[in-house]
Amino acid sequence: MNERDANPVGPSSDAERTALELALPADLPPEVLELAKTNPQVRDAVRIVAEQYRGPIPHPRTLKEFDQIVPGSARDLIDDFKAWGALNRTLLERQANGELQQDAADRSLAFRGQVIAVILVVFFGIPGIVRIFQGDTVGGALLLAPALLGGLARLFIAGRSSLGAQESADSSTDAQGQTPKKP
Repeated sequence: MNERDANPVGPSSDAERTALELALPADLPPEVLELAKTNPQVRDAVRIVAEQYRGPIPHPRTLKEFDQIVPGSARDLIDDFKAWGALNRTLLERQANGELQQDAADRSLAFRGQVIAVILVVFFGIPGIVRIFQGDTVGGALLLAPALLGGLARLFIAGRSSLGAQESADSSTDAQGQTPKKP
């Protein structure tokens, strides 16, 4: 509690009276008060107060002022902030679950492709090579073709799934809902 609060009658010193007349803080040094009295630029500079507040909702003082103008508005702003936060978390969870399911589907597709490639090699590739070594080049080539085409198809499918994973990674967002910038 400063002297001005302790003295309900009025300012107790000339410095306090000068500060009140100029609408300045009472605890300024006397030489600053004298400068402020004679120089309007100094007076304006002393009045400037810088304040910085960062956060997802307005400063508590601002919320209090909102609530004084429209009763209940501060509570509404906080409730809206909480609701948007819950929605954002739900959407992020759904996105993460969808990406996990997509990864599982990609792995399953890749495994099936590998199984098919092995089957093609075993049932067509090996007999085709044996037929070529036995001198039947046309029959061997006809048996070898499905194995080679199956292998190419497998590469195509694997390339597509890894491309899809890359597109998914490019479109992902961080916890604040911002798309990350590429370096």
